[in-house]
Amino acid sequence: MLPTRFLPLPVAFFCACMAAVLSGCAAGGNLAVDNYQNDETVRYPLVLLRGRLGDPSIAEVTATNASSKRDTAQMQGVAHKGQFKVLAELVPGENRLSLRAGDQVADFVLNYKPQTNPYKVRAVIFADKSGDPTYQSQFTGDAQNYRDKWDAALKMLQMFTAEEMLRNGYGRKTFNLELDADGKVVVHVVKGTGSFEEMQKLPGGAAYGAAADAIHQQLPGGLYKNLVCVAFSRHVKETGHATAYTALGGGDVAMMGGACFYTWPTGVKNILKTFTSDVQIDKDNFHADDRERYAVWATAATTIGSGLHEVGHTLTLPHTRAHKRGIMLRGADSLNRYFTFIDPPCATNNKQVIEFPAGEEAYWSDVSAAALAPSRWLALDERTYKEPSSITFSLDADKAELVVCSDDGLAFLCVELPGQAEFFDQRASLTALPKELRIPLAGIAERHKTARLTVRVQDGQGHHTHVGLGRLLEQSPAAAKLRALFPAEPEKK
Repeated sequence: MLPTRFLPLPVAFFCACMAAVLSGCAAGGNLAVDNYQNDETVRYPLVLLRGRLGDPSIAEVTATNASSKRDTAQMQGVAHKGQFKVLAELVPGENRLSLRAGDQVADFVLNYKPQTNPYKVRAVIFADKSGDPTYQSQFTGDAQNYRDKWDAALKMLQMFTAEEMLRNGYGRKTFNLELDADGKVVVHVVKGTGSFEEMQKLPGGAAYGAAADAIHQQLPGGLYKNLVCVAFSRHVKETGHATAYTALGGGDVAMMGGACFYTWPTGVKNILKTFTSDVQIDKDNFHADDRERYAVWATAATTIGSGLHEVGHTLTLPHTRAHKRGIMLRGADSLNRYFTFIDPPCATNNKQVIEFPAGEEAYWSDVSAAALAPSRWLALDERTYKEPSSITFSLDADKAELVVCSDDGLAFLCVELPGQAEFFDQRASLTALPKELRIPLAGIAERHKTARLTVRVQDGQGHHTHVGLGRLLEQSPAAAKLRALFPAEPEKK
């Protein structure tokens, strides 16, 4: 849990009300924000304000940004049993915010300083050769506003990452987005080489490859991770399947099929509306990717969260099987819970409203956050990096230790089973980084019972590399001695 902090009121209100406010706050009687301080500076435009109310019967809270002229200047949030969550969109500079719940009011200031980091996550629609971005939708008269859907999704994921990095001890580090002059996420449409009918026939892996080719040919190169949604994905009636549908990530491309895009919130003002929706999905005629819950809120959570999962893979993150609700396992399914207090009706909860237990929201696991912390994509500001990497791996046969070195300091080290992050060197500080780390091989063997492991490392310059422990053992002059530390493995058939 984050430390609870009372946010002081502005001077004009302070003079008249400070004594009453402090008295009420001490008794738990007034509205108070827990996760931001007054006059704090953040580096991303969408914030989720969380805190406490004196009246547990209040079910709604409103956030008003007096510094904004956008349609998001006022947004509705949710309250439940004396706690609240409400989103606020910030404009560059000072943001004078006011929260109201019943007759309770809290005013405070947040400052938004846009990032200068040139490493960005970029939004892409992959269409057929006509460039048509139209997506399939259950909603009659759907405005096909894919730009606002992308704006909501990416700002939500950016903010979620910042909050989770803070919880893990690294401060509010998060990735940068490509924004236009109005502060909206820029969305690029790239074209495939075939017609709609031809592109639909592509299996998921082939669609991923075609999208990567189109991006590299049609969009400006640069320091981008590209999050892609496939416009021509369509539900195959009464099958539970969709065409050109997959979730894959690696290199500089993360991709999702687009058959569920219709469930995404249309703009940040509708995020909470979507995640508290009781609208069910006509699963025979429209696609639902939500662990058989067949509800708009659930499919929106799973597919948006899956986008972040795949971006994680582009940032070199493996799966984390020890963390069920971690983003790099199945955390996408409970992304909605980060913004609400209840699960709305769905097929798996007998179409009832369910209050989920505390601690069952999506999260970035400790090992994922530790790997993200030194990444260039979370640097916040532009900086000059040294090239090339000086990371080296070796084995000390006499001490039976794995030795990793870097002149630029070692910011992260993980020893993992194939595709599953299991053990890492846990250090929250990214200053005074050691230039050498030694890990006893006996400890690795005792923990994993196998040498079929990958050692992943990031240094203080954001370089990432990895090596197979088995290959290091084979190359060591003392291979037989060192391998004897590991239990015999069955021969492959």
